[in-house]
Amino acid sequence: LQFIEEIVAELEAIDARLAEEASVYIDGRTNQTYVRTTTWMNQDSTEEGFDPNSPWAAPSSNIGNSVDEFTRDFFDGALRSPEAYPHISEEIQAALAQELAALEQQFVAKGEKVIAKDVVLFNDMDVSNLDQSAAGVAGTVDLLTVDKDGNFRIYDMKTIRNAIEGGRLREGKKGLDYNRRNKRGKELEQKHQKQLSTYRMMLMNQIGSQVPEIAIIPITVAYPSPVNMTSTQQNSLTA
Repeated sequence: LQFIEEIVAELEAIDARLAEEASVYIDGRTNQTYVRTTTWMNQDSTEEGFDPNSPWAAPSSNIGNSVDEFTRDFFDGALRSPEAYPHISEEIQAALAQELAALEQQFVAKGEKVIAKDVVLFNDMDVSNLDQSAAGVAGTVDLLTVDKDGNFRIYDMKTIRNAIEGGRLREGKKGLDYNRRNKRGKELEQKHQKQLSTYRMMLMNQIGSQVPEIAIIPITVAYPSPVNMTSTQQNSLTA
């Protein structure tokens, strides 16, 4: 349908990027800055912030980035050689490709088409308490699909380590199985749902179409605790 094609073209034409310090988005069309959605969401949170000096920081970030890039290339039909994704092994890449192929078949069976990857959504609002110069908030959607009726669906990919201590979070049969008896499990569930609900609101405001479904796609990867890593293992995940 023409209106769907017009919306897709509009989304794909968005020229936005994270600033070098990754604190704000910059709209390339207007050069206007936008606060990151996660920053806006967490402004009143009492949860301890992300520590960039933590031994977990580089491995989790680098693995997540490689998985995101691999996924984007897969749905673009443009997978590159294994060396292009340095922080996930060839074995994990092969397994991930199989999982993504199965996911793609599920989309096809439900009449959904992946139409955009890493789409940046904007929402103009007052965020002067966070940044006096920002026009609102912005965030990146991992996967966006649309069906023949013009209904869009948002999927957010979460990379998780398969040996998370304390029972905080584990992969369940129907996505992420949060341990609600654990305080951290409840916080993660609320955080993820709030993030997806915010993206839904932003997309509906931006394109004026319905977004009947939002969901998390868990990607499980295995690596030892950074505290106990050998120097070779550390280099493979942090270089």
